[in-house]
Amino acid sequence: MRAASLLSMRYGKTLFETVKEEELLKVEEELGRFIKLLEVSQKLKDILKNPTINNELKYSIIEKLEIKDEQVKFFIKLLIEKRRIEQIEYIYENFRKRIDEKFNRGRGELVLPLEGLHQSKMKITEFIKWVTGFKNVYLEEKIDKDIAGGFIVKIKDKLIDASVKGSIDSYIKRIAEG
Repeated sequence: MRAASLLSMRYGKTLFETVKEEELLKVEEELGRFIKLLEVSQKLKDILKNPTINNELKYSIIEKLEIKDEQVKFFIKLLIEKRRIEQIEYIYENFRKRIDEKFNRGRGELVLPLEGLHQSKMKITEFIKWVTGFKNVYLEEKIDKDIAGGFIVKIKDKLIDASVKGSIDSYIKRIAEG
């Protein structure tokens, strides 16, 4: 395992262990908003990751952002100080995985043939909860017109292929095997 990923795991674990249980979801949400801000603002990302820019300037920028949770601000400043801010996405991912385990949440990907199938997504989510035993399921929706109909779900180590294309491929494979 790479040293960077070990550090990300260590920081994610430390954040998870230092935040009070009743504040975990609030910190997760606030840190997630900060990550999204970095995704849309390349300039901010470049400034925070630039080792030649003074940390005090970076801290003042963090103070001006709409980060309500003081723990999140402190953690971001700590990452800047330790020159680990470039790892924040991986740290957040590790932190979120620990929260998912604690609250029995599953995250995965839902592949649909077209957009706007909200009712179908809700039913599929309930089905996935039942199949996996997760209390909550969060599915990132992707569109793939090639599946023709139905859906594909990838969650943890499970793959549920209930697509028309998957059914046809399976049928062809069975015919080919005899």
